[in-house]
Amino acid sequence: MENLEEVLLDVKSGNDSAYEKLCDGYMGLLIKLANKYYEICQSNGAEQEEFLQEAKYALYKAACSFKIDNGRATFGNYANRCIRNRLVSLVRKYKSKKRATPVVTPLNESVGGNISNFNCNELGDPMTALAQAKISAFEKKVFSMYLVGMKGKEISQRLGEEEKSVNNAIYRVKVKLKGIIK
Repeated sequence: MENLEEVLLDVKSGNDSAYEKLCDGYMGLLIKLANKYYEICQSNGAEQEEFLQEAKYALYKAACSFKIDNGRATFGNYANRCIRNRLVSLVRKYKSKKRATPVVTPLNESVGGNISNFNCNELGDPMTALAQAKISAFEKKVFSMYLVGMKGKEISQRLGEEEKSVNNAIYRVKVKLKGIIK
């Protein structure tokens, strides 16, 4: 990365391309840590993409909170610690007893249809099949509820999940669908 200080200042000012540049520069660390902590929770229904997304978010928060002239730590060490802390929190969430017993709700009746079969008619049959293969079961549930007009908060209450997890799932589906359509 050419000048880390300039990139960090640009990220703090809201420059998306600077954040992308920062992610590219630290992608090895992001993937390494995301995979390490994902493996711990794999059997608890965790999704690998969620861990990478959380790692990227932690990198962004680290860039925004890092004091450039502190003289005590390098940004790399600081970011590493921030990412690890964020992923450890995610592991705790997956390992908690609340996660171990899913909340059962009559989702099919409340949404009006079978929500386990995500179907986006405007994509067309071949595209829908491709979307089905790329979207996880949790993302299908969340996005089906989203498509009928439910908000993230309402979906999170219905599913017994954190609102942030629901909003992350909606975001991941949108990104995946954009990739399919392109």
